[in-house]
Amino acid sequence: MILANPIVIRPSRIKVIIGFVIIGLLFTPPLIGSFTLFLAGCYLSWAASLVLGVILATSLMWTFILIMMIHTLIRDVPCLEIGRDGFVLHNGSRFNRLRKWVDIEGDFVVRFTPLGRGIRYRLSEAFRKSREQATPPEKVGTNEWMLNSFQMSPRQLAELLNECKECTCKGG
Repeated sequence: MILANPIVIRPSRIKVIIGFVIIGLLFTPPLIGSFTLFLAGCYLSWAASLVLGVILATSLMWTFILIMMIHTLIRDVPCLEIGRDGFVLHNGSRFNRLRKWVDIEGDFVVRFTPLGRGIRYRLSEAFRKSREQATPPEKVGTNEWMLNSFQMSPRQLAELLNECKECTCKGG
């Protein structure tokens, strides 16, 4: 496979929407509890605190989720561009993740995380040291992840990334 043009992999809209709904369902109850306890500490009755906590926390959380979901869907992120020198993961902010093939040791593998299946890859020692010596210094871990939000399955995406990495590293 010769990469004359970058391969662009778009996000799956349904996976993005489901991910936001799961985040909302996970974080709404603790937020309701926090609001309820705070309002009960303000000398309201427990019933009034609970009702206000449910109303405030639910409306705030789901408004935030809805705004972020619309923003993500309009910007069409996360988006993965695979090119001759490596890949760029556009995540919707100005901080995109650029990784060159030489910065990655080993293969891309599919692993299970609490948020579902994802793709894990190991950063090279030289890359980690260069980031620690950068200005300002960055703390970089050994492994990085890409979560399952693309149109391809994680297994297919890992195979494609491994194929592109092998081909370009061999000079093909």
